[in-house]
Amino acid sequence: MSTMPKMICPWMSCTMPTITRMAAMIHKIVGFMGAEYPTLHALTHEPCGSNAESPPQASTCATLPRMPQLTDAQVADVAVALYEAELNWAPIEAVSAQFPDADIEDAYRISQAVTDLKVAAGRQIKGLKIGLTSKAMRSLSGATEPDYGTLFDNWFILEGDTVPRSKMNHPLAEVELAFVLKRALRGPGINVADVIAATDFVVPSIEIVDTRQHRGGTRMLVNSIADAAACGFVILGANPFKLSDIDVRNVGATLSINGDIEESGMARAVMGNPINAVTWLINKLSDYGVAAEAGHTILSGSFIKAIPFKTGDNVEALFNLGLGEVSFRAV
Repeated sequence: MSTMPKMICPWMSCTMPTITRMAAMIHKIVGFMGAEYPTLHALTHEPCGSNAESPPQASTCATLPRMPQLTDAQVADVAVALYEAELNWAPIEAVSAQFPDADIEDAYRISQAVTDLKVAAGRQIKGLKIGLTSKAMRSLSGATEPDYGTLFDNWFILEGDTVPRSKMNHPLAEVELAFVLKRALRGPGINVADVIAATDFVVPSIEIVDTRQHRGGTRMLVNSIADAAACGFVILGANPFKLSDIDVRNVGATLSINGDIEESGMARAVMGNPINAVTWLINKLSDYGVAAEAGHTILSGSFIKAIPFKTGDNVEALFNLGLGEVSFRAV
């Protein structure tokens, strides 16, 4: 019995016929997703009614069945377009500009389809990121909760290394704490104690926020979720701390560009405690039949405003409590 090859094509060298075959595969995968993960097709977590300020009138309001706004074929086509946009470093039209009626659940369907394409092409899932952890950012994007995206092996840059600005669209730098798991976590019902017990250590990090889409569209949140919660690259510091040795709420950091401090903040700005953010993520993942695995890195959310940078800039995050610094140079 023959075995399926691990890699359909070498990274960055997929031919159009290969991508076409992968698109057909995604059409099938997306079709199965409704049966495997019914929340992808049948549930919505958005407020009921036309007035988002009014609370739901009944507990069933948040789980009213609905038809997906995008067809399986549309989801698959957008996923291929986002995948090719990263391969070719050529942003596409924003998802919500192409499909103004697309909603949050459609965006997560697209995100999962992109993940399936990348895994089929040989990429490895290395973790997850949490976005929109501050009330201000959720208000700006129209979100009622954070969002999340999948991290891949080719997005991790060594600390102090260079980052190719030419491979990015509208990059911004953020500072975060990264949680590295020693055992898997699967919701629902996960609490803070479970996250603490499953965390091996935390390290300081910089996330480069970027997207494979042009700016525009009617719904920033849909654009973000469909595109891995707008993650571009990740730079991890190499100075791990156990949660028993540090109060993560009191971690602070400054972000400097070319020696000038641009922004500073405290980790308690992330949902009151970054551990709360990770707890939210694990339980949210269960809506889609996904778990965080042992060895995964989880970016818990930025505690500063995202700062733009340009070619030639030296970007450095300096953390307190002995966590040290994380830096990169844009070239």
